[in-house]
Amino acid sequence: MVEEIPIVTKLRPVGNRVLRVRFAGDPRDYQIDLTGFFARSKHFAPLLQDAATFAKVGIVEDGIGIA
Repeated sequence: MVEEIPIVTKLRPVGNRVLRVRFAGDPRDYQIDLTGFFARSKHFAPLLQDAATFAKVGIVEDGIGIA
């Protein structure tokens, strides 16, 4: 079975670790709190203390990812 990858169409940070995201085909905005994800990841943990870098988030790969 092949699942569709949700395509991100809008993205913006709304806090130190929270994103507001909209996906293709869905008129709703979702707030995604990444605090727990960052806390459990040695690679992303530095973003817990670096709001300026987190604020540079953007859509990549035609909406299949964020960076």
